[in-house]
Amino acid sequence: MSRAEGADLVLEWCSLKGSGTRASFEQACRSVLGESAHPSKLLHELEISGHVEVDWVRTGRWWVAPPVLSFVEGAGGNAVLLGARSPETISELRRLEAAGEVRAVTIVPQGEGSPSAVFVGVSSIADLAIAGRAIGGVAKTTVRLEYKDALVPLEEAVAAGASEYTSSGIQAKRLNVVRLRFEPCEVRFGHWTPGCYEQMSYGLRRYLYVDDQGGLHNLDRWIAVHAEINRALGSTVGVTSPISWSPETQSLFCDARAQLPMMWARAAVMCTGLLPIRHADTADGHYVDEYRGVLGTTYNRIRLTLGYEAQRAPMTEKVS
Repeated sequence: MSRAEGADLVLEWCSLKGSGTRASFEQACRSVLGESAHPSKLLHELEISGHVEVDWVRTGRWWVAPPVLSFVEGAGGNAVLLGARSPETISELRRLEAAGEVRAVTIVPQGEGSPSAVFVGVSSIADLAIAGRAIGGVAKTTVRLEYKDALVPLEEAVAAGASEYTSSGIQAKRLNVVRLRFEPCEVRFGHWTPGCYEQMSYGLRRYLYVDDQGGLHNLDRWIAVHAEINRALGSTVGVTSPISWSPETQSLFCDARAQLPMMWARAAVMCTGLLPIRHADTADGHYVDEYRGVLGTTYNRIRLTLGYEAQRAPMTEKVS
């Protein structure tokens, strides 16, 4: 069994279990993929692909999403299978294919240890609805637009995490906003200065953003990171926008040290139904994630809600 097949088995396990803890997910990953598994990476990929929802900030629990078949503009008239995926789901789609009710069922590998993408070729919206009902799910035609339109300004996402209290600051790390790395720092008596921090708490890495007024915000990692980049832009030498776009290839590139937050990443993935490809930046060798087939309207919505100016993508090299 390949690691890609193993990742699909983990998704089937999630679909059958319905929900669970991070610890149970990690145990399942290692049981299927071995001790070299990367559970957090796989869980993140399942999340941005629309298969699961994860509470990274508070409980660390995950939930599988219901099955959905949705058109994606960049998939040549195919619908992508989102949410729960069991062996019975694939069998039912194959039955529809054999009966001529769908044109084709195509399983696309997405790399070592990553879940495959499943595409279903249909000839009409009516056929899409039939296939959706057959797998016990729903059919959608505008999932990309739904995610794009649901994106809120970053300051609203930050405000939603406002908290009167937070962790003490013991063994905290602070984001170096130029290097985009968390580095050890000293926080005395719970006095947090403006910035973005990482701290272990109850076995989970938790992230705190402190605004210029001293307001505390317990947030998802990537929302906290982008909030700090926004705070430093224009006032700290060496801080630049982490996202760019290629109008020639319609690819959105994002510095992997400042990944797109979940809703923003999912809006980009839903343009094609495919996970981003990781590259090595030709300038300094750090990793960059390429989201393929991102339409200009979606790119502009992503960058504007995250607070960035338009930026043309530089050339990159794919990581082997």
